Amino acid sequence: MTGCVNLGVMFLSGDGVPQDTERSLALNVRACHGGLSTACGNVGFHMEFGRGTPRDPDAAVRMFERACRLDALSCGRLAISHQTGFGSARADPKRAEQLFERSCQAGVRSGSSISSVSCVAARLLRGDSPRMPHRSLSQIVPVMQPQCDDDIERACAFVGVAQIGMGRAEQGRALLSHACSLGDYWACDLVERTKPR
Repeated sequence: MTGCVNLGVMFLSGDGVPQDTERSLALNVRACHGGLSTACGNVGFHMEFGRGTPRDPDAAVRMFERACRLDALSCGRLAISHQTGFGSARADPKRAEQLFERSCQAGVRSGSSISSVSCVAARLLRGDSPRMPHRSLSQIVPVMQPQCDDDIERACAFVGVAQIGMGRAEQGRALLSHACSLGDYWACDLVERTKPR
C-alpha cells in the first residue's frame, strides 16, 4: 500500500514518470481501500483541489475524517478543514487545534516528520510562538519542496509552515503566499495569521 502511495505522489507531480493525476488518484484509492490513512488523506486532497476528479469539498472532508479515524497521524487535513470551514466541516478553531494537536502527539510518538506541520499549525492557532526545535521539520523541505516547485499548492503550504516553525518566518510566509496564489485557502488563512504585528 505504501508503494501505491509513493507511486501516486510521483504521478501527481510527474517525478520520473509522465504526470497523470487520474492515475495518482486511482493508486491512492487502492491504498485507502487497503486501510492506509495517508492514502485516504491523499484521495481527499485530489477531491479538495479537483486533481484527476471534479472538486468535491464534502467528499474530501469525508475522506479526511476516514484518514483521521484510521490513524491520528492523519488528522491534520481534517484540522485544516475545521480551521477554514471547508466543505461540510464546521469552522471551529478549537476543534482544529485539538485535531492538529492529536496529529502532532502521534507524530512525536512515531517520529513522523509530516505531523510536525500539525505541531506548528496548533501553535499558530493558539497564538503561541510557532518556533520549534523539531528536527523533523527540516526533513519536510526536501520531500515537499519539489512538489511545491511543481505548483502543488498544499505542498507549498506545508513547506511554508515548516519554514515558519524553523524560525524562517519571511521565507515561510513567501511560500504560504505562493500557495495562496495557487488556490490553497488554508495558506491564505495562514498568511493573515502570520502577518507581522
